[in-house]
Parts: sequence; C-alpha cells; structure tokens
Amino acid sequence: MAQTFPQANVIGLDVKPPAVDERASTSPGLDTRPPNYAFVPGNLLEGLPFPDATFDFTHMRLLFTAIPHDRWPFVVSELARVTRPGGWVELVESIGLINGGPHIDLLMVWIRQLSARRAVDLLDGSRVADYLRGAQLVNVAARTINLPTGLHGQRLGMMVATDFASVCKGFGGVAVAQGVTTQEQFDETLTRAQADLNTLDYPCVTPFYIAYGQRPV
Repeated sequence: MAQTFPQANVIGLDVKPPAVDERASTSPGLDTRPPNYAFVPGNLLEGLPFPDATFDFTHMRLLFTAIPHDRWPFVVSELARVTRPGGWVELVESIGLINGGPHIDLLMVWIRQLSARRAVDLLDGSRVADYLRGAQLVNVAARTINLPTGLHGQRLGMMVATDFASVCKGFGGVAVAQGVTTQEQFDETLTRAQADLNTLDYPCVTPFYIAYGQRPV
C-alpha cells in the first residue's frame, strides 16, 4: 500500500509485528520497508493508540475470527473515531468457505464451534455494512465477492485452498484438545476436504464482504 501510494503515510497496526518489521529489527541490511510506512503494535480490542481524527482512510480486514460478537460495535466506533471528518472507513471480512461439500462443511462446523467458545460469531463478517451504519457513518456502500476456492478457481482458487488448509492445520490441535473432534477424525476430514478441493465436484467459494462508509463532516 505504501509503495502504491508514495505520497501517503501508511501506518500498520496489529498485536504482532509483521515479518518485514521483525526482519528489519534483527537485520537492518535487509530492511525493505518504504520510507512512508510505519508499524505500531496494539490490540484493537483495547482501543486504538491514536488521537481522534488521525487518518484520512482507515482499513481493517479479516478479523472475523478474532472479534467477539459483542465487541464489534466498539471496534467499528474506534475505527470511525480515528478517521477525520470526511474520511473513509473500509472493512473487508469473510465467513469462511461455503459450498465445499460435506468435509469442508464439517471443518467449518468445528471452526464455528471453537469460535463460539470465544464468543465469536463468524457471521459477523457478513454484517460489516450494518456495523458501519451503527457507528453513524454515512454514504455506506457494500458488495460481496465470491472467490472461487479449489480447482475450479484455477491458480487463484488453489492458492486460497492451500491457505485454508494451513488455517485448518493450525486449529486442528486446539479442536482435538477441546474435545470437538478426535485426531483421527480431524486428519481424515482434512485429507478428504483437500481432495474435494482438488476436483471440480463442488463449486466452493470464499465470500468476501466489502463495505465502506464516510465519517460525517
């Protein structure tokens, strides 16, 4: 983003520094960060570490598995707070894979169950436009992009499928430890789900919900 818009000052925030910042801190000679980029560590659920009306454009994406249901209004109000009057807030979220067949469906059931134990509702990813309106933003617009996932999406679809498999491997141990499934059942389901994504049998998609709104002047 910083390279695409060299006249903008781009500030990134997350609870953990991205790889480019960690690499620069340990190996300054490998610092590839553009001069108009900076990273600030922070936990969005504790409030953003910026004054009111700091940014012209505030963007948040793919935190639908991390934000508890009852914290969404606070989160979006924080995004609006740090945006200047007349500036814009944009949200990009998902709800996970759909139309992927029985094995993908079962993996998503387990993901939703684990999420619910943390008071997270994955369907909040589809409600981003409503949350922007709830934060009193105006000129709210929204659209949905159904990203083909698996072989029928060709190269991009296979990349998305690979990413999903990596996510599943990460939560598999937690699912087993919390008694949601057994290791044997999880391994078999993941293997079958990956096989399904490598066929044209299921028109699996990953929906992305994109919404933006303007802070009133």
